[in-house]
Amino acid sequence: MRMIRDTIAAQSTVSGEGGIAIVRISGPDSIRVTKDIFRTASGCDMDPRHLMYGRVVWKEEIIDEVMAVILPGPHTYTKEDMAEIQCHGSQVIVNRILSAVMECGVRMAEPGEFSYRAFINGRIDLAQAEGIMRLIHSSGERSRKSALRQMDGLVSKEIRIVQSMLADLAAGLAAFIDFPDEVDESETAEKISEKCLEIADRLEKECSEKKGRIEDEGVFVALCGKPNAGKSSILNTLIGQERAIVSEIPGTTRDIIRESVLMNGIRFNITDTAGLRDTDNPVEKIGVERAKQAIDTADLRILLVDSSEMPDQTVSEMLQEIRPDLVLISKKDIQDEDGSREIIRMIGDCPHIRISASSGEGIRQFREWLCEKVESDLSREAVFSQTRHIEAAKRAAKHLRNAASSVENEMPLDLVNIDLIAAMEELGQVTGENATEAVIDRVFSTFCVGK
Repeated sequence: MRMIRDTIAAQSTVSGEGGIAIVRISGPDSIRVTKDIFRTASGCDMDPRHLMYGRVVWKEEIIDEVMAVILPGPHTYTKEDMAEIQCHGSQVIVNRILSAVMECGVRMAEPGEFSYRAFINGRIDLAQAEGIMRLIHSSGERSRKSALRQMDGLVSKEIRIVQSMLADLAAGLAAFIDFPDEVDESETAEKISEKCLEIADRLEKECSEKKGRIEDEGVFVALCGKPNAGKSSILNTLIGQERAIVSEIPGTTRDIIRESVLMNGIRFNITDTAGLRDTDNPVEKIGVERAKQAIDTADLRILLVDSSEMPDQTVSEMLQEIRPDLVLISKKDIQDEDGSREIIRMIGDCPHIRISASSGEGIRQFREWLCEKVESDLSREAVFSQTRHIEAAKRAAKHLRNAASSVENEMPLDLVNIDLIAAMEELGQVTGENATEAVIDRVFSTFCVGK
């Protein structure tokens, strides 16, 4: 990242045509530059923090009728002087305004540079900055709420609490090292060991990578089974459109088809896979291999079994190999009674739902099952759900367990202090206190320009 003594600008809204677009400016010259190119309709001067109507004029040419506001720091997003210009949503207009701003000595912002300045200036920490980006990319109500909690400081508060606990431990340890005659060594060592293990347990308990992945990326569901088991029909019914080709001819689906649907604020990524069977067709073989890969990586494996025919040995083999989370007994509207009873016998204790894409019977029950299954994974409010945070928390927990082990092995307590300090530094990686420049750059490089 560049030094933050200069002034930057960028389009903060999505590129392309729209009702309005916003040009954001931040830095010491932002207010001056805005006043240089903006003329209020009334001819009066701009009032700070008042959105004003007027025109952008550059070199005697009117570029657009706009609304503009100047925002003196430090009570701004970046804690610097800022300004925003709301123009009509034509990319041509936005580019002309940015061109005028550049000619006034401003440079284009790099990806995430507005948020980077907010971080450098102490308005947000690194975990909160990541929460902002999660919020922008939130794909459902669950991910929105989770990102908002992170942006509001949920992760940072937990880090500060644990760091405070570690600081108290380190202070007690320092007291013994500095004044050994006044502190009981065995009592101090026992207390430190117990507390280190207690904090390590706390950190590990608050880690849930699966929860974070489900919130940010959604749940990956694989619909699998023999050809013509009804997978494509179920996919089309779930998403409410004819996405997959449905035919009575077995083997119609040759490649995986993935569509997403929101249910109860959770994104479900539903994959329709090629029918599983032995085949000499080279194209279908590729489809079967891709189907197996999708099944292996899925969060939930749904096996469809056709109830309009008697199940064969292949169904039994699929139950053993796939170990589905749920069996959908499909085509209930044309089921064979003997076949249905045999399917029930074969699946044993595995949960099952009788379903028909044609009549819609069982679809609601299937939706409810999916939501309830995922709700159980999301029910616990783990603080650390992003990979970077989880890795730092686990490294900190490892240092604390090393510290407790050193105490139990009667190692010198000044060595224990090294692990305590290392644990605090690992947690500081999460909030950015001890993060390297490379880590900080990597975080902000994922941001869009203008944020």
